[in-house]
Amino acid sequence: MIPIIAVWDDHDFGLNNSNSENYPYIKESQKNFLTYFPMNPKYCSYLQRGPGVSTCFSFREQQIVLLDDRSFRLPSGSKDPHAHWGASQEEWCIQKVREQRGTTWLMNGSQFFPHVMWKESVAGDHPEQLKGFVKNIQSTGRKVIFASGDVHYSEISRIEREILGFETYEITSSSIHSKSVPGFPHLVPNPRRVASVGKRNYILVDCNIGGNSNRFKVTSFSPGRTNFQMQIGG
Repeated sequence: MIPIIAVWDDHDFGLNNSNSENYPYIKESQKNFLTYFPMNPKYCSYLQRGPGVSTCFSFREQQIVLLDDRSFRLPSGSKDPHAHWGASQEEWCIQKVREQRGTTWLMNGSQFFPHVMWKESVAGDHPEQLKGFVKNIQSTGRKVIFASGDVHYSEISRIEREILGFETYEITSSSIHSKSVPGFPHLVPNPRRVASVGKRNYILVDCNIGGNSNRFKVTSFSPGRTNFQMQIGG
């Protein structure tokens, strides 16, 4: 009976690497997903629903925005400025960030910043939307942290101050159950990577929020061991 706040990626949505043009059962998949994860704001005042299966969960001085990266997604390489999340979802997300005085976690099934030829990401598939998205976040004057998955390994990437006007991170937790690939993540180039592990694992984030403090302890666990632990924020 522990509530789970969830969002999907390709295999939860439909086909591998699928999008709104090559998978016709979007409404059916949305209904199925929200049956398994019934995140209904009528029963929780901390929840707000967004476009598709996106959700905003607010608590204390933080909020989590879980983005639907499949219902409105166009094929990789599209030059449409809203090819990853769609215009209405980006507008909704930016408004949530603007309204939040504390930290916002932006969570997406695919990675945001790493650009790897054989893996999906916003930077690799839809750089035009990422460019505009980053600019819109800057305009809010608020701080965000990114979280993602989908790559069969876990890592922390440090996003330099020049991107958003403040230093932040992308935490990729992937995955507790999928196949590990020999050599990953060391064979995958990511100059922003500061910690990583390739075996099956999961990540917990311990938040210490209050006053001028905004610190997070990020730990990767596998059965019987800690893979890495890192303090971020300040």
